[in-house]
Amino acid sequence: MGNVRRAAVSLIERDGRMLCVWNRRYGGWSLPGGMVERGELVESGQERELREETGLETVKRELVFEGEHGIKSAHKRGRASRVCLFRVVASGEPRQMENGCPIAWKTREEFLAESPFASFYRGVFESVPQEFQ
Repeated sequence: MGNVRRAAVSLIERDGRMLCVWNRRYGGWSLPGGMVERGELVESGQERELREETGLETVKRELVFEGEHGIKSAHKRGRASRVCLFRVVASGEPRQMENGCPIAWKTREEFLAESPFASFYRGVFESVPQEFQ
């Protein structure tokens, strides 16, 4: 069957909005995150992906969802089969780290309207209450 491939994703919320990153491969907004590398702990993958995509450092995290993404993709190769979503408190000021991959603060509704992963995240958000600060 092969190994289960995991993606580590960060949910960072501020003032009723969440930090999003443009996903060039899928042409829409996503949450910061990506594949956990072979031999890497999922927590280390979360820290690395957040740093690579936003320049932020993880201060603390809580696993709020882990499950199958159920998204069919033409990009099957190197694709995660399970998503680990962490609610993250981070330090630093987020900034665009990759050309063509800007960052933005969006409400959940804006994100769901503009994300290729909306069907997945709609279900996740039903089980993960929004954090108000």
